[in-house]
Amino acid sequence: MKRLTIVGVLLVLWLSGCTLKWTYDYADWVILWSVDDYFDLTTEQEQFLTERLDKILVWHRKEELTAYADFLQLLKAKGGDGLTDQEFDELFNEAQRLRINLLERVLPDTAVFLSTLQDSQILRLEEQLTESNEKFIERANLTKEERLDQRFGRTHERLEEWFGEFDESQIERISSISKAFPDRTANWLKNRQTHQKELVAFLRARKSPQEIEAQLKKWYIPIDGTHRPEYRETGKQLSAAFKQIVLDLDKVVSPMQRINAASRIDELINDMKDLASSS
Repeated sequence: MKRLTIVGVLLVLWLSGCTLKWTYDYADWVILWSVDDYFDLTTEQEQFLTERLDKILVWHRKEELTAYADFLQLLKAKGGDGLTDQEFDELFNEAQRLRINLLERVLPDTAVFLSTLQDSQILRLEEQLTESNEKFIERANLTKEERLDQRFGRTHERLEEWFGEFDESQIERISSISKAFPDRTANWLKNRQTHQKELVAFLRARKSPQEIEAQLKKWYIPIDGTHRPEYRETGKQLSAAFKQIVLDLDKVVSPMQRINAASRIDELINDMKDLASSS
């Protein structure tokens, strides 16, 4: 299943140049289109999801946007003169809290919907998941050097969206830092495919909405960061590596580039506050 949450929709559309208001106006359509692509919804299911999405989006606009604005304000304050180890932890924990808050609001309705799936829809989901893996399989089949080059390209592009252009020495440092992050493409893909098989098998077991909700929470809101005991230590190592790469990249940014990022953050904060106040 596409894990295209409200936050995902907002970020994808906003970063692609859409205003936040436009994003909110069309978020229900984008989410429904995504779900329908994976399941081929019945009329009843589409009506159910439309009603629930409307309520969730009203809640999200009224309650969560202010919290997101506060988080971005905190990010701007902490990152204004460079992130410390403790500041990263504070920001990461707050981001996790916001993510979990959203999931806990969305998962009950998700569980009810999943309990209504027909055999043909579960089969379609299985086929769509297999198809969705193709681009990741292609990436896994690249050489390690090619994958690291692609990762650097994505990292460089995202950073420049927020901070502006980097000079050659900064680009060299960004490349070095990005390529130092562990390449676990094959392991990640294997874990993804394993989880997809678990999900499909679980849905075919015809559980109640309450049982589905409990399992979704076990999968997506784990306290230790992963529902698989065999991956917990790896998860801790990757989290530590991610933290270090963020702190290292932060040291590359110049004072003027921080001002650029702060300006973009302010625009987003203002948009969020305007939307929240008009709800």
